[in-house]
Amino acid sequence: MRTNTSQSLWSKRADATDGAQIDMIIERADNVVNVVESKFYRNEFVVSKEYHRTLINRQGLLEKEIPAGKVIHNTLITIYGLKYNEYSTFFDTVITMEKLFDC
Repeated sequence: MRTNTSQSLWSKRADATDGAQIDMIIERADNVVNVVESKFYRNEFVVSKEYHRTLINRQGLLEKEIPAGKVIHNTLITIYGLKYNEYSTFFDTVITMEKLFDC
């Protein structure tokens, strides 16, 4: 089964000092919007309390822009994976470089 998608970069200026930028958005025909965050570190990526707030802010701004009825799935692409903590559950899917290039 083939699903139609469109991909784009997204940015929004909330006010004179705050704004948001999302690495990639994949809008799928099944009304799911994958919000993709890419992080390239030498170890597992750690979501801090401060960064979690940034992610929540971005999602709030995006929710105002997308049509009602679409569901947001947060996806992380990273080299070595995600270190699980109280903030890491923000991501629905984690894709490592190994999984991305696995044939």
